[in-house]
Amino acid sequence: MDNQVPYVATKQAVSGLTKNVAIGYGKDSILTDAVAPRAILTPMVAEAFRQVNPGDPKIEEITYPKRNLTRALDQLKDRCSQTY
Repeated sequence: MDNQVPYVATKQAVSGLTKNVAIGYGKDSILTDAVAPRAILTPMVAEAFRQVNPGDPKIEEITYPKRNLTRALDQLKDRCSQTY
């Protein structure tokens, strides 16, 4: 479980930083966003999954980086093309 601490801490840090920047620059109509993809199949994620769910074949459902990045960029493109 303790190998998840850095991951959780950095994900929360990005979230907090994004909110802070949004508050600071929102008055100037500057959109602030962060990409926080779902779990990406890295060795750390695979090991954590195996610890929690030994023998579970669902690990294959965890997405791979390139597919996840493509999806995130498409969503950002759609959001950035909107008029605020």
